[in-house]
Amino acid sequence: MVSLINLHTIRAYMLRKRYINSILNPVIGFFPFMLYAILHAVMDKEQSALLLSLASCIVGELIFNIFLKTRILGISFIICGLAILLTTFIWMIGQNYIIYTNFYIIICEIFIVFFCKSISICKKYITFYTLKKKNLKQRPFLNRVYFAISIIQPIFIIHLLCALSCRFLFYPDNQFYDTINLIIYSIFPAFNVVFTLIIYESVRIKAFEPRFKKEEWLPIVSDKGEVTGKIAKSVSINMKNRYMHPVVRVALICKQQIYLQKREHNDSFNPDKFDYPFEKFVLFNHQINIAVNNSIAQVMNCDPQDFEFSFLLKYVFNNENTKRLIFLFVLEIDSEDLLPNNHKLNGKFWSIKQIEDSFSDNIFCDCFELEYEYVKNKVLLKDRNAG
Repeated sequence: MVSLINLHTIRAYMLRKRYINSILNPVIGFFPFMLYAILHAVMDKEQSALLLSLASCIVGELIFNIFLKTRILGISFIICGLAILLTTFIWMIGQNYIIYTNFYIIICEIFIVFFCKSISICKKYITFYTLKKKNLKQRPFLNRVYFAISIIQPIFIIHLLCALSCRFLFYPDNQFYDTINLIIYSIFPAFNVVFTLIIYESVRIKAFEPRFKKEEWLPIVSDKGEVTGKIAKSVSINMKNRYMHPVVRVALICKQQIYLQKREHNDSFNPDKFDYPFEKFVLFNHQINIAVNNSIAQVMNCDPQDFEFSFLLKYVFNNENTKRLIFLFVLEIDSEDLLPNNHKLNGKFWSIKQIEDSFSDNIFCDCFELEYEYVKNKVLLKDRNAG
């Protein structure tokens, strides 16, 4: 049994991906406002709370920009930073005139809602400008930002309405005035960000769950077959040969003849070229023998345990369109009558002479051309070579 999967490598990779995905959450960009809401309640000087929160915005944006290699997710830090900065300017102008301290946190929240609304309105232009300057791989990050803004904006508006209502319903002579102020102007704004984060993650997981269930995940492997990560099959195919994935191929042989048929017309690799009928990517967390069994079962419509296959060769195939770590197996049958009669088997058995006479016509798959001499000497002519 040949196995690709190293369990320790998989666990480490999954933990690392979970950690990175948690960081790559645009709602985190609104955490400086949560910090401001808390500092507003515990610090005597409003300017200190504003400046410390502004500093956290700058640090957060730099982390996203430098360490995470994406400036797009830093948009939420910019929104929050601009809101706090403008609030600081208003404090500098009105500190001698405005005695209502909660005024500043309300103003900051209004600025955040304003900037979020502006981004929602100008989404088309922002997307066009950003993707014109950036890599296409940044687009999912931009969609995350839009998604986060669409959630946080109504939550902040609801809080502003609640704060406005409480301003008219409760007066300083009320015995619960200080407690209500603490709840409305500090605890609720801070909770809004955490609540938005929870909603964001819940909705995002719910929205993508059906897609992830249907998606096939491929292991990213080294030349030696060590798993270094995983990626969705649909994504990797579009990225051509950036990552290498394990592929099993099975040569079907009967009495010194190889069964060949044309690859699918819409195949991403060597369409319409003659090749073995059995080929399959090894899925993430699967073993090689499982992939071989699945490949045989899909084509033969039978229990793969009815046939015996043997491992023959492992090699790296790399061209401008794909990069594969190929595991070649051989399935030998005694008679052509053992093949089922179905539309998935639409080829024929080729003799050595037929194959070699057709090599110059360039009708065979690139992998088959590389493997042929080895298969011929090790399998087709094994009795003659042994003699």
